[in-house]
Amino acid sequence: MRYGNVLPEARDFLAAYAAEDTVRPLALAVVNLVARDPARRTPETNPYLRKTLARYPLRPALAVAIAGRLNYPHYRFVDKQMIRLIMAMTGGVADGRSDIEYTDWGQVDDFAAAVAALA
Repeated sequence: MRYGNVLPEARDFLAAYAAEDTVRPLALAVVNLVARDPARRTPETNPYLRKTLARYPLRPALAVAIAGRLNYPHYRFVDKQMIRLIMAMTGGVADGRSDIEYTDWGQVDDFAAAVAALA
């Protein structure tokens, strides 16, 4: 996700997948900072995951939101200011200097195991 939108490569994949006649099981994971709150990692509680599912005619077998890394030094000035504003509004770290790994690797492992179980 970038500014609430699916990246072009993912958008193309999801559109092609939705157009397939024979549909294989789909496991969908979106990465966004809203998911840093464990209560906001499901299709019901994560706005970006919900938006993605609403945009494409998909019925994934699994759908989760996973938090990612917030690396302020990596961002350009305008992007950094936008992220700082959003983080300040949502009670996150908004100092503009931090590099924070919000990823719950246990959640990633659980997702990978669930994907493997689909095979």
